[in-house]
Amino acid sequence: MTDKDKSDDAQEHATRRYEARIGLYKVIFGTFAIGALGVIVPGAIDWWSFTAEQQRVEFQDKRAADEIQQSFVAEYFNTAISEDVELRIRFAEYFSQVAPDGTRDQWQSYLSVLVDNRDRVRGEIDSFEREIRALLDKEADGLDLPEQTRKAEIERRLEWLYREIGYVERGRSVVPSKAENLSGIKDFTLEDNGFPPNVRYFIWDPDSDEAVGANLGTEPTPPGSMVKLMTLYLAFEAIRDRGFTFDDEVLISSNAANEPPSKLGLRQGQSIKLRYLIRAAAIKSANDAATAIAEHIGGSEAEFVLQMNSAARRLGMTNTTFKNAHGLTEIEMLSTARDLAILMERHYYDFPEYFNLFSRLTSDAGIREVCHTGRRHLESDSRVKGIVTSYTRASGFGATMLVEQDGLVRIVVIIKARSTAERVKLSRKLTDLAFE
Repeated sequence: MTDKDKSDDAQEHATRRYEARIGLYKVIFGTFAIGALGVIVPGAIDWWSFTAEQQRVEFQDKRAADEIQQSFVAEYFNTAISEDVELRIRFAEYFSQVAPDGTRDQWQSYLSVLVDNRDRVRGEIDSFEREIRALLDKEADGLDLPEQTRKAEIERRLEWLYREIGYVERGRSVVPSKAENLSGIKDFTLEDNGFPPNVRYFIWDPDSDEAVGANLGTEPTPPGSMVKLMTLYLAFEAIRDRGFTFDDEVLISSNAANEPPSKLGLRQGQSIKLRYLIRAAAIKSANDAATAIAEHIGGSEAEFVLQMNSAARRLGMTNTTFKNAHGLTEIEMLSTARDLAILMERHYYDFPEYFNLFSRLTSDAGIREVCHTGRRHLESDSRVKGIVTSYTRASGFGATMLVEQDGLVRIVVIIKARSTAERVKLSRKLTDLAFE
């Protein structure tokens, strides 16, 4: 073997050794790489899954928070925007704290405007009350025509201001009482009830046609928005007997569109179905809707009021006089707790198919969804099966409601409570007493 052959063999041997080492390294590296991937890839997948789940949960939480906030916004525009300033202030206080940074300053500015407006309204009330007290003191000696006109203007302005500010203060009523004590009709006074003495209430058992209890139940007093019970009763009669339908298109007049709150928000010249007006009047106690119903069925509100008074006599509401279709205070528009109980009874028996309107928490009123003004009663006491509520300065906080327990039905009427909270408390206590 030559030196050259030996050199070639050595080189081939070295090459094989190198290739073997490379193969060994590949095996080692491949094993390591596969092992690493076996660890890294599942870990990466777990990390990605965890991150994706976190993002999904965060998105759902954010969406839920947005939905909650949007529900507050919807509640604000459905309720607070057309109610008293104190409710708007509470909503504005909430949004000034939780709104995104981009709109928080706007809510804080709006809150300041509301507070300033409330203080301005209170100042106007004090000024007008001083002026009208002077006119009332002089009224016994007779007011000349300009003074009578001014008195009517102040009463109308005060009525709006009282609704805007949303309170009733004991002993500050500027509306002279037209009530007469009807001593010939017995009041079934509930003893030791602890109720404010001026609150009128009446508990009626429609099955036996007997009063279960009452306080000043037959004393005429301004009925407030509970007037709408008669407006709705005549609407249902017109649908049943006179060819009107829920799908009637009602053209909104300037008179209806310009009614003060509470209102649906109708515009002059707008056309809307009668069913939506009925829902708004029954659930939202919308004054513009009530006037539109009256004009559609009666031809004019004045003619409709004549029909209301005729129906009152027909139903046995012996101490009731209507002056408008919505219930805002007018001189000599009076009713009694007893008469309102009769009217609610007639709704229950004459139009049972529509009675559920008085218990709907919300409903579609065509141009917006409306919330029930008596929802606090409906949500806090399952015995309440139908209710209409009221507030005016003259009538205070009132409610006419049908309650049911163990198959027994009672009708409870409250007039002249001093606040919503007091009305809710009294209604529950009277309902308890109704079934004792």
